[in-house]
Amino acid sequence: MSFSMPARYERVREAGRLVDCAVLVAVGITRDGHRRVLGVSVALSEAEVHWRAFLDSLIRRGLKGVRLIVSDDHAGLKAARRATLPSVPWQRCQFHLQQNAQAYVTRLDQRKPVAQRIRSIFNAPDGLRPSAC
Repeated sequence: MSFSMPARYERVREAGRLVDCAVLVAVGITRDGHRRVLGVSVALSEAEVHWRAFLDSLIRRGLKGVRLIVSDDHAGLKAARRATLPSVPWQRCQFHLQQNAQAYVTRLDQRKPVAQRIRSIFNAPDGLRPSAC
């Protein structure tokens, strides 16, 4: 099973005030491409301590058979992954990689052609392309 680990920030009410919290998500992707939400956690941030507690909780609940982790390049997540699932290979998410690459394209008229070329690499038929988030 591949394992995608996105996070997003949402405004939540805590002690009568609105605060931004990280919603940590673990999505398993089976060999036949079906996605399964394995867990969700609301944390104060994406710091290592929060990702690590989330991963530890998944392992305690029986998470096993993870063959690949796909995520963005967040330092807290990477450190937690190395601490909890050190033998599982990691791969950068296509979406975030392309988004970060676009930041280096300074000429606006070149952004679309560069994005198309990057997508053509991801969609290469040889089966060695990166996985999506």
